Amino acid sequence: LSASLLLDLDCTPAVVQQLSMLAGVAVIDAVEGAARDCGGVPGLRLKWPNDVVIGVAKTGGILLESSTRGRQLTVVIGIGLNLASHPTDLARPVTHLAAHGVLIAPGCMLHFIAGAMDRWLTIWRGGAGFSQVRRAWLEHAGAPGERLSVNTGEGCVEGDFVGIDDHGALILRDKRGGERRFSYGDVTIDA
Repeated sequence: LSASLLLDLDCTPAVVQQLSMLAGVAVIDAVEGAARDCGGVPGLRLKWPNDVVIGVAKTGGILLESSTRGRQLTVVIGIGLNLASHPTDLARPVTHLAAHGVLIAPGCMLHFIAGAMDRWLTIWRGGAGFSQVRRAWLEHAGAPGERLSVNTGEGCVEGDFVGIDDHGALILRDKRGGERRFSYGDVTIDA
């Protein structure tokens, strides 16, 4: 399933990155709703900032594009979710929902996602409700202490997952015990 949501928002550009985490939470809620009849999907969770994974295998992701004119902010939230198959030629683990017992048509999954996005956008309120989004994101993330690597394009940093800060930045504890924050980067779960 590939879907895009176009939003015209009246908020500051500084909160746009929060929508990435919001969309991740909404997709998790949608998958949980779709999987309710088959007993759920063990290992379903989020990887910072917005990848949907089962165990360590990616099954979906979110990308944002935005532009501004004054206070008018236009955002496109692109969502990709592997429903019935997945690419086999990638260098990272990948899976799809049907492999975990969730058999759902794209239109039905889109319905679940649309409802969840609507609920979370109402909670978020232009950034005012991000603390609730953050809390939900953390409930669906890996456990504190999980080993992660972050490639920022300037090098790779390894550390233990601590959490995310009030703005959504990833917090890792490095091998010296210091905490580092990341607002961008490609994260790998070190299994």
